[in-house]
Amino acid sequence: MSCPDFFQPHLAWLNQRSSKSNMINVVRFQLSGHVSAPFPGALYGSGNLTAELTANKETLLLATRCLFSTFGNKKGQLTFSEETLRIYVPNGPLERIQEASSSVIQSYANFECRADGTLLCGNKFGNVIVSFTDISEPTPI
Repeated sequence: MSCPDFFQPHLAWLNQRSSKSNMINVVRFQLSGHVSAPFPGALYGSGNLTAELTANKETLLLATRCLFSTFGNKKGQLTFSEETLRIYVPNGPLERIQEASSSVIQSYANFECRADGTLLCGNKFGNVIVSFTDISEPTPI
């Protein structure tokens, strides 16, 4: 499936206005991935996506937050950080953004959009899998 065709129904749903002023349309997601460098770890996120029009590109941006857990440190303890994820549609990339500095930590390209609602993307350091589900009823703001 081509990525523009993959994202179009989700974007149409997000941009459709609800008849009730205190309701919005929502796309839910689940995300998982692994990173081998520069800091080995696992990526996990779930929640709602929002659509935004970027100022410097005529494209839609899906934004959300996720948790990144590093492992293999000297004490053997897991550490967690909250990061923002952005998916520039339709052809990428997916970017991991550090909350405090707003700098890009890693960028994943090589999008593969599947008919089952799954997006695969990766780089030489790891892969990310994202699954999207439209919610059929508007959600309260």
